[in-house]
This record gives sequence, C-alpha cells and structure tokens, in this order.
Amino acid sequence: MESTDPTTSDESRGDGGPPAPAADGRRGLRAIAAATLDRLPELVEAFVTQVLAIPGYANGEVGDHELRSGAGASIELLIRRVAGLPLDERLRRASAEIGRARVDSGVPLESLMQAVRLDFRLVWSALSDEIRPSEMAVLVAGGADVWEAVEQHANAVLIGYQARLAEITRALEDERREWFARLLATDGQRPEIVKRAANVLDFVPERRFVVAVARRGESALAHVRADVLARGASCHLHTQAESDTLLVQLPNGTGDDQWRRWFAGTTCVLSSPFEGLAAAPRHIRLAQACRGALGEVDGPRLVRDSWLELAAASIGEFRRDLAHDLLGPLRGLTAADRERTVEAVRTVLETGSVPAAAARLYCHRNTVFNRMNRFRTLTGLDPSSPRDAALINLALLCREAAD
Repeated sequence: MESTDPTTSDESRGDGGPPAPAADGRRGLRAIAAATLDRLPELVEAFVTQVLAIPGYANGEVGDHELRSGAGASIELLIRRVAGLPLDERLRRASAEIGRARVDSGVPLESLMQAVRLDFRLVWSALSDEIRPSEMAVLVAGGADVWEAVEQHANAVLIGYQARLAEITRALEDERREWFARLLATDGQRPEIVKRAANVLDFVPERRFVVAVARRGESALAHVRADVLARGASCHLHTQAESDTLLVQLPNGTGDDQWRRWFAGTTCVLSSPFEGLAAAPRHIRLAQACRGALGEVDGPRLVRDSWLELAAASIGEFRRDLAHDLLGPLRGLTAADRERTVEAVRTVLETGSVPAAAARLYCHRNTVFNRMNRFRTLTGLDPSSPRDAALINLALLCREAAD
C-alpha cells in the first residue's frame, strides 16, 4: 500500500533517490515543532509577560483570560502549521477571531501586528532552543514553512480586524442615518430627539450650522464632507432618492468667507448659517425647495439668492397665467422685437442701470431707453419702479418656466 506519510511522500523523495537536503530539513523541522507543543504553557506565559509592554495592551483592555486564550490558540496554530499537524475548527477560526476581538477591545491595528510578530519571535526562539548548533541547517532549510505559517496567521488576523471594523462602521452609519431621519421627521420639535441625534451625530445642539443640498449624483458633497472632517469639524451627509444633504457644524469663529470656500466649485444650494440643531429640518427643507426650483446651477448658490426662483416655482400651475397677465401685451410685437425688448428690460434689472445694460448689450443707451419705453407702454409696468421691477422679474421667471 502506498504511504501517505508526508515525510515519505514522492514530493519529499524527488525522483526516488535519497532525500534532498531541503526535504531532510523540512522533516527535521516538523519533528522539532511537534515536540515544541509540550512547551505551549511556557510560551503563553512568555507572551503574556511581553505583550503587556505593547501600547494598546498595557492598559488592560484585553482581559487576562482572553489574552491567554488568544495567545494559546495563535501559538499552537503556528506550531501545528510548521509541524504539518491537523488543525481543528477552533484553530482554523482563531486568527480571524483574534482580529475581531481586538477591535472590540480597542487595540490599535499597529499594536495588534506587534503582538503577532511577538508570536513569531517566541515560536522561532522555541524552535531554535530545540536544535543543537550543529543542526541549525535544519532550521534554515525549513524557514520558509515558518514564514508561511506566520504570514497566513497575520493575514487572517488582519482580515478579521478589518471585517469587524467594517461591521462597526456600518452599524454606526445606520444609527446616524436613523437619528438624522428622526430629527427630520419630528421637525426638530422634540428636544429629547434633538439631544439624542446631536449625540449620535457628534454635534453640539446649540452651535451654528449650515446646510448644503445637491441633486443626487451631480455634486461632490462627499468630497466636501471628507474635507470638512479633515478640518476637525463635525458634519453628516444624508442621501435621499433625489438629493444629497450635508449638514455642517461650523467651528467657533468661522467666518462666511471661510466656510463658503469649502464648497467652491460644488453644484449645490447653501443655507445661511443658523443657530441650533433644532432649526436644521426647516433649513434643509428650504434648501431642498430652492434646489428644486433652480435649473442649471454653476457652483454653489446661496438660498438668499434663490428666493425669486423659489417664489416662481411656488406659484405652480399658475405660472403661465402670471406670465400671460403681465407680459401678454408683448405678443403684439414680432418675435424678434419681443425678445429684444425683454432682453433689454432683463439686463437693466440685472445691472441696475441703463448705461451698464447698454454696454453689456453692445448698443447705444438710447436704444435701451426706447425698448424700456416700449415695454412700459405695452405692459403698464415700469422697470424703474421697485414694486414693478419685482413683478417683472417674477413674470420673466414664470415665462421661462412655462415655455
């Protein structure tokens, strides 16, 4: 019957001749590693003594029982892998479970990796102790097996650590989304929810805030969020079906010019700063309404600069009626004359003066005066009157929205 003993396999014998030096070294190292298992309690004690010098372990966050149990499992795992001995389910799961457990204990990843290297040093030292100086070639020849065992253990520990971190991060994000949604649903009217939401979102409820709203997928609010967090400020990015909302707590002493620069180049609507987290739902609704009322937006747009568009959008189905009532008489002009007249009036309203409008339109100011007089005569609205100017602006916006 063909032998299945790893020490006499075809792989070890090569072409059937005498065992190669490397195969001899591997068999010798496996035998020595198997014998080292008898020293497991001693190695665990050495590990516990030395690991307490590593930051993250010295504070006692990892309990004594947990520390010894993990040390015993990891050292036994390494020795058994080097010895080529079978692993039970407990040992196969040990590396990943150690990584997960250390996250829960608050051990930094760097400290955990130092502890893994300590496992290696103890095992290597134990193997070296079992070898006479004349047999050091055995350890050198089988060194690749030791390194492979350590690498597998370290990778599994890292995977477990990262997986647990990801779970915690997802849980925290779910909690943040839940409490932000509760804050919005109660409109900031329930103090206990405002207080709890502030705690979960890492906000101080009495501080100053600002809101940015963008259409879903059109902005870089996620990048702004990362930049704000890097500056040490607290914020929360809330994603909905049609829009993204970024709520930022402004650090004390932050001026308007400073926080507005955070949003430079970002397509969004920005609220004015407001006091208190309880006011956030109202300002979010306002910014969302403004973003919905605006068409194309180039860069950040302040709510304070969006009221006319919001007013026009709020008229709803009556926008066409408003535009017809106020601007309908212009339909007596030819299409070209009508557009030139409207353009002149709109430009005067935007620039605030006839000479400035004439310069922008590349025409004589008398031409602008004539077109304004024609508009005044036909519509009965005077662009130089503040009240009429407001109505004209609103009518022009409604006309554009209705076309």
